[in-house]
Amino acid sequence: MQPSRSNPILRGMALWLALGGALSLAACDPDKGDGSGDDGGGDDGDDGGTTDSGDVGPGDLEMPEEVLGVPNMDDDNENGDIDWADAAAGDNEQVPVGLDPDALTILGEGSSLSVAFEGEVDLIRVWLGDSVVADEDTTSFELSGDDDLSTLAIEFARPMATGQLVFTHIDAEGAEGDSWTVALQAAPLILNHHLQPAEWAVAVDVGGGPYGNADFISGFRSELGSDFGTVSGSSVGYDVWIQDEIEFGTFTAPGYEMDFVIDSIRNDNGRYLDPYAEDNHLGPDFGSFTWGSGRATSQDSFGNLEVSPPVTVDGVEYPFGRIYYGDSPPYDIADDLQQMMAAQQVQAPFTLDISWLCVGHVDEYISMLPDPDAPKGFRVWVADVDEGQAFLESMDPDEYLPYYRSGHHYETAGDMLDDASLWSYNNDLMEEYIEPSIDIMKAELGLDESDFVRVPGLFERSRDCGGVALALIPATVNMQVNTHDDGVGADLFIPDPFLRGSSTAVRNDPFVQHFEALLPANLTAHWLDDWNTYHMAWGEVHCGSNTIRTPTADWWTEARHLMED
Repeated sequence: MQPSRSNPILRGMALWLALGGALSLAACDPDKGDGSGDDGGGDDGDDGGTTDSGDVGPGDLEMPEEVLGVPNMDDDNENGDIDWADAAAGDNEQVPVGLDPDALTILGEGSSLSVAFEGEVDLIRVWLGDSVVADEDTTSFELSGDDDLSTLAIEFARPMATGQLVFTHIDAEGAEGDSWTVALQAAPLILNHHLQPAEWAVAVDVGGGPYGNADFISGFRSELGSDFGTVSGSSVGYDVWIQDEIEFGTFTAPGYEMDFVIDSIRNDNGRYLDPYAEDNHLGPDFGSFTWGSGRATSQDSFGNLEVSPPVTVDGVEYPFGRIYYGDSPPYDIADDLQQMMAAQQVQAPFTLDISWLCVGHVDEYISMLPDPDAPKGFRVWVADVDEGQAFLESMDPDEYLPYYRSGHHYETAGDMLDDASLWSYNNDLMEEYIEPSIDIMKAELGLDESDFVRVPGLFERSRDCGGVALALIPATVNMQVNTHDDGVGADLFIPDPFLRGSSTAVRNDPFVQHFEALLPANLTAHWLDDWNTYHMAWGEVHCGSNTIRTPTADWWTEARHLMED
């Protein structure tokens, strides 16, 4: 579990700054009032510059414009439930409204504030000290002189919950006076992209032996050290597909950050990786939740859920990138999850057709890598059949390829090139699915051809998967991107293509040399043996690993233009 990131003191200071110091008294502002806010340079004729309390009144009270917070979906008391379900006073995610503690004095003797609670009242609670004063059952309350206004706080249940508090001044005679409206806004859930620095990576360790992943685990650990963790394979039924089980993101608000993990519905029976998120991440400042229910399809796995880096599309900036995922009607991501992601607004999801793929995940043929020399700071790496054919034609057609003989029934590159039906099938895939996907990404992400790197790819029709496509050459774009703190450099953990003889070192593999020649200088390739455990089981390195990343922008300053009124 990652350490807590909250700091109540910094959080309070950040909230104050975010509100622009709006709780200060106007009578203390030298630009307001009747001149009593003198700079002290001269004699005011009576009390040396002090302001009599009678000089302030309702017009001098300033209220915060809004309260921003994160939804209370972590587990601070570590009882196994998200904290919203506990309704406990003093929780870290209860955000102070920021009322001036002297507000009622400023309003005048005998004054009170009548408060109306409006909006998504089922998703927000209003606290005063240790008591809930407004929720879905109680939508109005009153603040009087006996109340400690500094303890008025807001708690949100879910991302993007919105509401408002309408404060109305009631004077000593019961007459209504001025009113103020304070907006309430919960943070959107923002999913991670590859330009965000990687904090920690994880994979399932299933041990050694011919069908183990000891070399795979060792490759990660040797490069990442303590920034890499493992899950015991025996504890999760040897389910290695940790990318498919969980999707990491973050909630942020002024002065606060919460890591978050969406738990997929792919396993909902307590077996395999199903309890992983709750057992290993749900806790203080780390939330978890599942959207959706019912029978899962392969599209509900999160290798099928990715995010682009920041883009500008038709003049609209997306500072957190855009979500993309594959659909294959009637099979697609659970409706509840689709609706939730769309409701976050700041990452505007779009879809790609993955009906041609056996597993049906977008990470099988697309990835995005930081590139400081690219106009947009990144490039899209995509599997390309034409490049695959050109690469095989550059190889010795008679070199024996032992992995391909045992795994795919081709002994040499020449055997693949001579298979006319293989190329007819791949050319159709390129024309009917891969190129249209590239066109969609150009339109939805504001890209052009210079933003793409086409990587040799080759697919085969799978008899065991309804006659649709699986990677024949390991899908090298299906990699884990461990971005450095500068958001530019990265270590790439890539599936070893094994397009070489058994006595040839990986660095001398012609595919490896070709691929590394395409990489910009900021990226370092690490080739992992994933053949038996992942490739032959219809996945690759990205499918078998996952990454927590650092958020790099503030939605309340960078993405308000994407959020509807």
